[in-house]
Amino acid sequence: MILLSQRKINEDIIKRFEIGYAPESSRSVKYLKAKGFNEQILTDTGLIRTHDLDTYAVFDNRLMIPIHDENGNPVGFTARRLNEDKDVAKYMESIKNTQLMNSVKNSIEKDNLEKYVKLVEGAMDVIAFEKADIHESIACLGTACTKEQITLLKRLNVPLVVCYDGDRAGKAATYKFGK
Repeated sequence: MILLSQRKINEDIIKRFEIGYAPESSRSVKYLKAKGFNEQILTDTGLIRTHDLDTYAVFDNRLMIPIHDENGNPVGFTARRLNEDKDVAKYMESIKNTQLMNSVKNSIEKDNLEKYVKLVEGAMDVIAFEKADIHESIACLGTACTKEQITLLKRLNVPLVVCYDGDRAGKAATYKFGK
């Protein structure tokens, strides 16, 4: 995939983060139905929706990354658009921001955690740290950090460094987070 090669994301990172691809909507729905997936489960997980009796895939031509709960169970997806169409949201999530996308769990279990965790905005930021062999980053999947996410962060019981983007939204969120 062009986006992956442009960002120098190798096969190891693709496997570690279980990165996949969602094709055009009708192809996705056809594939999921052919595989026998339960339509209610697909709806509950946010992968498909029905409107006026038409079923469509929510994620259309996107890079897909699963979001896991604190026990490692997949609970949803974050998805990045593959084109640069400014009229289409760059990122979408299938669940509300109650989870954190991270690479920290294994580091904590190995008692290998550095003195602090880096809080970043999105999945691609976590992956960028991973490419640099830095394994203690967490994404709140947007600039807003919810109460549920704060609770999860507190459970880590380590200092937190906010590494949001330097754009206006990132700076505003960093300031708000620090208040």
